Amino acid sequence: MNVKVLGKTNCSQCNVVCKILTDKLISYEYIDTGLSENRRYLDEAIEYGIRSLPVIIVDGEYKGIDWVKSL
Repeated sequence: MNVKVLGKTNCSQCNVVCKILTDKLISYEYIDTGLSENRRYLDEAIEYGIRSLPVIIVDGEYKGIDWVKSL
């Protein structure tokens, strides 16, 4: 399973998602969308209609925070 978390510094929900994944021993890549070199990830999420962080991508599919909470 390939998991990416798009987040931003000082995003409390992003921190919650990362903690849950870590606690469940699920490896993930964290992408800070506040950095200019990572802006393309956020732009792509916006194209899919996603308007808030965190964004969770699992095996190329966009998931909501509910996916993480259901683990």
